[in-house]
Formats: sequence, C-alpha cells, structure tokens
Amino acid sequence: NVATTSQTIEIVDNTPPVWVETLPTNVTVGCDNIPDFVNLTVVDACEDGIVVMTNEFTSGNPCPGGGIILRTWVAFDCIGNMATHVQTITVED
Repeated sequence: NVATTSQTIEIVDNTPPVWVETLPTNVTVGCDNIPDFVNLTVVDACEDGIVVMTNEFTSGNPCPGGGIILRTWVAFDCIGNMATHVQTITVED
C-alpha cells in the first residue's frame, strides 16, 4: 500500500518596506536653516537593495520671501508594496 499527499503553500507579502532611519519631520525654518536632503533606506522581507526614489518640489522661490518645500521618498518591494514619506518644510523669511 502506498499513500501520497501534496500541499501547496502560497506566501503572500502584504508588508511594505520599512524605513531604516528616523524619518525627517515637518519643520518651519528661516532661509539660513533649510535642512539638507536626507538619503533614506528601507529593508524588506521580499528583497534586498530596494532603490528609494526621491523628489523635491519647491513652491515659488522660498528665499527671500518664504515658501514651501515638499520632499518625497518612495520605495516599492518586488510585490509592489509601497512605503512613502513626505516632509513639508515651511520657509519663513
């Protein structure tokens, strides 16, 4: 007598990449105190070496006069789960 069985296990990744560093917070600064752009990295159970895409949008010319700087970081893992962070920098002259 012989008995056989099979099992299919489907692993589903619903977890987005996780930021490694402390995320930059929203701040209000003067023209001489605009923080440097920070390079962020992520870790993920699905894959190593995920590239973090960045963008910086400036509303008008913040110096002189004041304005808004929006900085965005986005990372996708191999399944398409997304981690995103946005920092708003309000510049007051």
